[in-house]
This record gives sequence, C-alpha cells and structure tokens, in this order.
Amino acid sequence: MRVPLVGVTGRRLPAAKLYGSPDLVADTFIDVHFVEYVQAIARVGGIPVQLCREADPTALVERLDGIVLAGGSDIDPRLYGAKPGPDATPYDPERDAFEIALVRTAVEADKPLLAVCRRELLG
Repeated sequence: MRVPLVGVTGRRLPAAKLYGSPDLVADTFIDVHFVEYVQAIARVGGIPVQLCREADPTALVERLDGIVLAGGSDIDPRLYGAKPGPDATPYDPERDAFEIALVRTAVEADKPLLAVCRRELLG
C-alpha cells in the first residue's frame, strides 16, 4: 500500500518577527507551519509536506492524497460578502487566494480536505 502524501498550508511571515532572527534576514520572508499538524500526519502513517504558495494548486492536488489548511489569521470577510469586524486580524490576500484555489480544486477532484480555523494565533 502506498503511503499517503498530505500537503499542509502555512503562514508567510517577515523573518524579523521570529525571535533571534539575525539582522541579515530581517527583510526576507519565511514560510512556516504548525508542527502539531505534520506530527499528527506522520504519526498515523502519512507523509506531510509543506505547501508553498508559488506552486500551482491544480498540480498540487493531482499529486497529493489529502490537504490540511492550517489555522492562522482571518480570511478577508469581503471574499464571502461580509464586512470586517472590529476584532479582525490582518488579512493575507495571497494566502486567501492560494487556499481558496486549493479548496476548489480538491473538492472538484474529490480529495480529502481538512480546514482548520483561520484566526490569528501568534500575534
């Protein structure tokens, strides 16, 4: 039996937000993921892989056996016809676009998908 390959989305942050980042990388960005998700996938026998936004969602869905949309900041409520509330977190339009494309493609391909709350967890 083939081991399932499960993609996990993450967050893109300025390297300067990470404690102890050297000044040399302060102006660069890093992609990060929550370790608990990838550990859980590995624990049940899957192979977790972090998904980069620059990858084509259709190509990813074709190769993956499942997808986990990790938690994080709020999705821009204007994307579903609502107005931002007073406690809204900063939006990440690139992440929204990437994850929405992944969801649409995964649903069309009938691939397993787990979407976790998108609410700011790390400030």
